[in-house]
Amino acid sequence: MSDTPASVRLKTSLLLAGAAIGMASIGWAQSDSSVDPRQAPMIPYAQLMAEMPEVPLSQLSDQTISANGRRALAIDPQNWKHGETNNFVLHFIHNYVAKSVGLEAEAYFRYITADLGITPEPGAKCHIYIFEDSQAWQTFVQSAQLEKWTGGVTIGNELFITRDPKAKFNGHTLAHEVTHLVVHRFLGTRLPLWLEEGYAEDMSLCAYGSFYRRRGYTGKPVKPMLRGFIPLSRLCSLTEYPPDQEVETFYIESNWLAGYLNNFGNQQSFIKMFRAAAQGMPFESAMREGYGSRWLSLDDLEVALKKFLGPVLSQPQS
Repeated sequence: MSDTPASVRLKTSLLLAGAAIGMASIGWAQSDSSVDPRQAPMIPYAQLMAEMPEVPLSQLSDQTISANGRRALAIDPQNWKHGETNNFVLHFIHNYVAKSVGLEAEAYFRYITADLGITPEPGAKCHIYIFEDSQAWQTFVQSAQLEKWTGGVTIGNELFITRDPKAKFNGHTLAHEVTHLVVHRFLGTRLPLWLEEGYAEDMSLCAYGSFYRRRGYTGKPVKPMLRGFIPLSRLCSLTEYPPDQEVETFYIESNWLAGYLNNFGNQQSFIKMFRAAAQGMPFESAMREGYGSRWLSLDDLEVALKKFLGPVLSQPQS
C-alpha cells in the first residue's frame, strides 16, 4: 500500500495478509517458466551474499534520505547498518535479515517489471528500512504519525517494513509494497484507487507464490472469498476509501478484478490499459484503449466478472 491515505491501506493490508495466501491453485494456467519473462533466473543467495557488503551510509550509491528515513535511522542509531542490491538500498540491523529481504525484493522487482513489460533503466534506487524489534517499530510509527497497527508502508521512494528474523515465512506484504514502488517509479502515480491496490494485491500473491515455488515449495496462492460486491460503476470511481465495513470487500474485489483483467487474453492488452490509466486516462477509456470493444461499458465488464467469479462471489451487498 502506498502513502495516501496510509491508515486505511495499512489496516487492510494486515487484515488480508493472513487470509489471502493459501497453497492451492485458483485455476489460472501459468505459462511455461522457460518462456515466461516473469520467471527470469533468481539471483543465487550465495551471489547476493557476496554482492551486498555492509557499507557506511556515506558510501551508498544513493544517499537520498527523507524526513521519515531520518526518523527511522534516529531510533537506536548505533544499530543501523547499510547495503544495497541492484535496485534497492537497504537499512537494517542484521545482515542476514537484509540479504533475505534483498533476495525477495529483487525477485519481486523482476517479476513485476516483466509483468508490466518494463525494461528497467539505471536510476534512483528505492530505500527499504527493515525493523526487527517491535518496540523500535512502534516508536517509528508514532514519530511518523502512522496508525498503531501499521505493519509496513510505502511513502514516496521508500518502504518501511517489519521483519521477524525468526520467521520462516513473512507473508506477502513485501511483494505488495514492491509493486507500489515499481509502478510509481516507472509508470506514474495516477492509477485509479481500485487498480492501484488491486494490482498490488494480485502481484503480491503471484510474485510471492512464484518466489517460494522456485525455491522448492509446492502450491499456488489462493485468493480470499468475496463476501459482498461493490458495483463497478462505483468501485472504479472511488478516489477515497469506502466506509470501514466495505474496506475488506474493496480490497478483495479490486484484487479479483485486476487479476481477471491481467489474465484475460493477451497480456499486452492489460499492459496497454494499465499504462494508460497510470498516466491519468479515465479507467473506462483506458479499458477500451487496451481491450478494444471486448467490453463496451463497465456494466458489460461487471457481468463478465461476476460470471467468472461464480462460487467465489457470495451474496452481493447493497
